[in-house]
Amino acid sequence: MKAFKINQSECVGCSTCALIAPTNFAMNSSNVAYINTQPQTEDEEAECNQALEICPVQVISAV
Repeated sequence: MKAFKINQSECVGCSTCALIAPTNFAMNSSNVAYINTQPQTEDEEAECNQALEICPVQVISAV
């Protein structure tokens, strides 16, 4: 299972990741995305991968 991270200083707050993978991504009070929980299932990992690919500023990465 991949682990995901977000470069929060570059996040523009579009919330696309939180809409695509709401179990794993969330928005804080400053409208910056953060990892709520790392994926625990293949479906969650697939959603996180989709969020990574769609992020307009490419601030999500996986290891």
